Amino acid sequence: MFLRLYQLDEKNIFRKISPSLITFMVSAFWHGFYPNYYIFFFFAFILEQISGLIQDKTKFFEKIESYKGTPKVFIFILVSLISQVAVCSQGLFFALTTFDKGYAYIKNLCFIPWIAFILLFIILRKILTKKEGKNKSTHNEKKKD
Repeated sequence: MFLRLYQLDEKNIFRKISPSLITFMVSAFWHGFYPNYYIFFFFAFILEQISGLIQDKTKFFEKIESYKGTPKVFIFILVSLISQVAVCSQGLFFALTTFDKGYAYIKNLCFIPWIAFILLFIILRKILTKKEGKNKSTHNEKKKD
């Protein structure tokens, strides 16, 4: 589904909305009609966006792998641990199905996972796209000279 949406013409409304977000929402619909499913898949979309921003804009994993003296096992464990914490905090919310139980769970966590994901997404988006904008304007100014 994602590939079909991604291959649409740029003017198509479904191409303007993130094909990834649409795919996640269809996955939520496919799983059922519990509200927690839609919230879970929305945050899965946010996590996917964060991961994409980190990798695409900073080449984070390539830089770590090229850093001499850092064992790849350490990197693997670190990335796995971060991923597991993020996914497990949301996975239990998904499994609780009813909004009342899910809300009680996330409230006991003081909404920290949700707040952290959203803030990280906003901050990375601002910082990394700002860097990209500066690089493009500097590159365009050099071309004019």
